[in-house]
Amino acid sequence: MMKHRFSHFLSRHKMLIEEDLGAAMHIAVNEDHLLQRSWCFGHSKSVIYAPLLRFGAGGRLLGYRHANENSWAILDGKVALLDEVGLPSTVFDRSSVEPDGRLRLEGRHRDGSVIHFLREIVLDDGPVPYSTHIKLMQRRSVGRRRHLVVLRANEQSLHSSWLRDIPDGDRSWDLCISYYGQPETFPPDDFSEFVCFQNGQRKFRALKNLMHKASVLWSYDYIMFPDDDLQMKWSDLNILFNICGEYELQLAQPSLDPDGVINLKLSQQKPDFLLRFVTMVEVMAPIFSVEALRRCVHTFDLNESGFGLDYVWTKLVDGPLTKIAVIDRVAVLHTRPLGALYDLKAAIDEGYEVADKFGFLDQNMIRELGGILAHKVFDPENTEVDKELALKSADTKLDLNARAAGFSPA
Repeated sequence: MMKHRFSHFLSRHKMLIEEDLGAAMHIAVNEDHLLQRSWCFGHSKSVIYAPLLRFGAGGRLLGYRHANENSWAILDGKVALLDEVGLPSTVFDRSSVEPDGRLRLEGRHRDGSVIHFLREIVLDDGPVPYSTHIKLMQRRSVGRRRHLVVLRANEQSLHSSWLRDIPDGDRSWDLCISYYGQPETFPPDDFSEFVCFQNGQRKFRALKNLMHKASVLWSYDYIMFPDDDLQMKWSDLNILFNICGEYELQLAQPSLDPDGVINLKLSQQKPDFLLRFVTMVEVMAPIFSVEALRRCVHTFDLNESGFGLDYVWTKLVDGPLTKIAVIDRVAVLHTRPLGALYDLKAAIDEGYEVADKFGFLDQNMIRELGGILAHKVFDPENTEVDKELALKSADTKLDLNARAAGFSPA
């Protein structure tokens, strides 16, 4: 049965190649050639699946693995990628030598819709050119958790040292790593449900490309985009998402531990509060409801640095001002000062330009509007009344004239 299926695939594949590629040249590739070289793997529509793919002994693939590309073999002098049951998913029937002397192999995927390529590379090439098409690799089962953390990470990211103070099965969030480290270190050997390779761009431009309209990542209730220099606990993330859901927040962030780097006084933890309603949250670790993210994601590429986007999001969030909050119940440790990895003056200039464009430039508009005290006991049947009482008891009163002052997102 296996032999019959294999023969059927080769016959169908040969017909497709003859129809679309004609009498293409093929250079026979032996096993030594594959093992001694590195390759970029993708398809002809500029999608990069693996910026650095290596062929290992015994049919192992190093740097990329998928249900359709689980191992490799040489069949009749042609390189073939095999699926999980050992059937060819792509046979590379066509080959060419590019102007720089490097070998390029091409072959059509067995479903007939995509032409894959393997391009020979060397490790000192630098980053693979950035592609707006992102290939997500799913590493673990998903679908039962309601929330998502999308982390831009490289080799120095702190997420591997997040305190795992709850069992893995108790997490209410999945993790997607958007990796911007060196190609030879991809994929990273740590936990995540999703991983993809995205180097060559700063945080929010890369995230906009990741959150394209057809992305599976839109299936969550809340999505958080933390920087990779934050230290926190697994349970912190559960608490953050729980509070966002309980108070139907549209835009939020954790507060910052006073022992770490504080860029904006508004973000520093006030332990007396469960949360504080504010006019904006920082770009460091924003949490969006999926509805708010749909309104804001188009702003992610307004500039290179991401500075100033936090001003804009407030304008775009739809709802009362009690839907934007700093959550004091959780404080994360911020470890890296502003400008440590980029030109701070240029970033600040970009921020002012974006903020000015959207009419939200006055620094006095970065304010607390009220809060909910940490010791307040809430009646789940009468939450709105309790919120109003807590607001009246907060150190900073809710400014009912805030909308007239320009805080309204409408």
